[in-house]
Order: sequence, then structure tokens, then C-alpha cells
Amino acid sequence: MLKLIFITATLFLVGCSSSSSLSELRAKEELMITAENYAGLVDIYTDILKNEDTIENREILAKYFFLLEDYESSVFHLENVIERDNVNPDTYYNQSINYYMLGENVTALKLIDSSISLKEDNAKYYNHKGIILSRMVKYDQSIEAFNKSRELLYDNKKIKNNLALVHLKKGDYTRALSILMPVYLMDSNDKKTVANMIVIMAKLHDRDFVYNLLRNKYDMDNSEAVFIYDSLSNPNFI
Repeated sequence: MLKLIFITATLFLVGCSSSSSLSELRAKEELMITAENYAGLVDIYTDILKNEDTIENREILAKYFFLLEDYESSVFHLENVIERDNVNPDTYYNQSINYYMLGENVTALKLIDSSISLKEDNAKYYNHKGIILSRMVKYDQSIEAFNKSRELLYDNKKIKNNLALVHLKKGDYTRALSILMPVYLMDSNDKKTVANMIVIMAKLHDRDFVYNLLRNKYDMDNSEAVFIYDSLSNPNFI
């Protein structure tokens, strides 16, 4: 999930010899992105960086390392950017995501707080902070961060899914359902919402609801649906 929301600086190259070469590079880059050839893009931007070591190029290289799931390399190149002056708050945000993916929650939290200190009205920063705090089992603080993100008009579906999951982890299944059910009724085909509804309804022991979703949304047979339900309804799950 977190890969899809990785934010980078505006893409442009300093030092290209001509507008035509820049256009050619962007066209090639677009094709390689479509093909998900991130290793090739890492090679391209590594060569570019040898001649033009700019903040923009470092951040682009870090992005492609991230998409390769090489979070350590992405951290390395963003750290180089952070050591320079006038750091963009999105750079701290991206670095926070890297550390979150590496399981280093305390560092991830410090970095997202740096983003917030520079731009206090950015909804996505509070959403990410809520995700980190939830993993750290700081549920009340996580809910507070998600509500701040919601106040700043972050995507309602995403926020309500996140809030429902926090209440699910707290064991308040009824509250989780009350938050998520309106989202499900508005869009019963959203994959994340459906998956979360299955878990919540299993915890509430609504066997028929879970069976129907598993059959209709995941094309499971009865034996598969029974196995999934029994696993999810187990008190030790989550």
C-alpha cells in the first residue's frame, strides 16, 4: 500500500544538453515505468548523478530504489539530501516511509514529525503518523493523528479504513463496524474495505456475511470460506 503513495519532488533534470534530450529521456523513463523496469531506471539515474549531483536527481534515484524495495539504498540517498540545506518536508516524509518499511518505527516517527513541523496543515503526514503509531500499539495517539488528517480533508475512505483497523486492533469490533459499514455501503467493490469488513464481521461472528463476501468477492468454495472464517474468528488472530 505504502509503495503506491511514495511522493517525490517534481521530475526534472539539471544540466541536460537540450530540450530534445530531456524529452527523449522522459519518454524513455515513461516506458520503463510502465514496464516496471525500476532496475534500469536506477542505472540511468546513477549515471546521471555522476555528472549532475542535484537534490532532484538524488530524490528520483531514491524513489526508484524504493520501488525496487531496496529501502536501505533509498534511505542512503535521501540521507544525502537531508544533510543539505532547506530540506523539503516531503523528503522527510519519504524517508519516514523508508524507515517504516524497514521496521524502524521510532526513526520513522521522528521523521514524520519533522515533516509536520515544516508543514502543519498537510493531511497525508498525519495519516502516515497514525499508521506508524498504530504499529507501535499507541492506539489513542494513532486515532488522534488520523482524526487530524481527517480534519484536514484527507481521503475519507482511506481514513475510515485506517480508523476501523485501529479499533479492530483495540478489540472494539462494534466501533470498527460502525466506522466502516457506511464506506462499504457506498462502495462494496473497494478491495481494502471488503477485506477489512471480512475481518471485522468474522470477529463479530457473522458467519453468513463473511461466507457471502468470500464467495462473491473472492470466488472461494465452501471449504475455503470455512477455513478463512475459522482462522479470522479465532481470538488470537490480530
